Amino acid sequence: MKKLVVITGLSVVILGASIGAYAASNLQEIKAYLSHTTKVKLDNGDIRVSLSQPIQTIIYKGSLYIPLKTAEQYTDVSATWNSKDQTVSFVTSPYRTFSKEETLSMNRYGYSLKVPKSLDLIEYTVQSDDIVQSSIQKGVRDNRVRSVINIRYYAQEEAIHVRHDDIASIEIFKLTDWNELKHTNYPGILLAQNKNWAFIVNTPSESVLPKGTLDHSDYTAYAQIIKNHRYYLYPSTK
Repeated sequence: MKKLVVITGLSVVILGASIGAYAASNLQEIKAYLSHTTKVKLDNGDIRVSLSQPIQTIIYKGSLYIPLKTAEQYTDVSATWNSKDQTVSFVTSPYRTFSKEETLSMNRYGYSLKVPKSLDLIEYTVQSDDIVQSSIQKGVRDNRVRSVINIRYYAQEEAIHVRHDDIASIEIFKLTDWNELKHTNYPGILLAQNKNWAFIVNTPSESVLPKGTLDHSDYTAYAQIIKNHRYYLYPSTK
């Protein structure tokens, strides 16, 4: 049975003889090479290590073809494949992108952040391991914290001496550690959890931005929006 390799928005899909008359009139059989060792990099970093499965690429007449899913996962563009009318659609993502290191950390702890670009005064930062360890050594955080997400509002008014204010921080614990901590007076509320990790949100009692200013009002509004959307954090189901 002849087979055709088609790269779609979901994966590399093998289509068989069932494509029938459409294949005969619209598709041309080719000879290409399927590579299991091609490295794909983003910002000079190998992204293969952050994927559960190796990236398979196709080499044909000197051109390299990668799955749309790979491009979608690590760029600012989403792609969909409509098999009915044989159309690939590209849409600019409405969500902000994160650095290679931040993306690797999200994959390691089993979650994603889908923060709308429209929240232009809000900064999400996934702290590096070095910063987390430094805060633990200084006694700022519990030594069982594995990773931290900071959510910060940036002031607009130049006259305000406070240039930013924290809206929340999300600490990530091993689920077994959190099951012990939750019976203590540890500050923070369980936001979400998956099979291995617990996500604990901490919020300041009040903003340090001057009351009566536009920034204080915007801070309050943004904080409520983010809280209503559960901080735009989505734990994996695996």
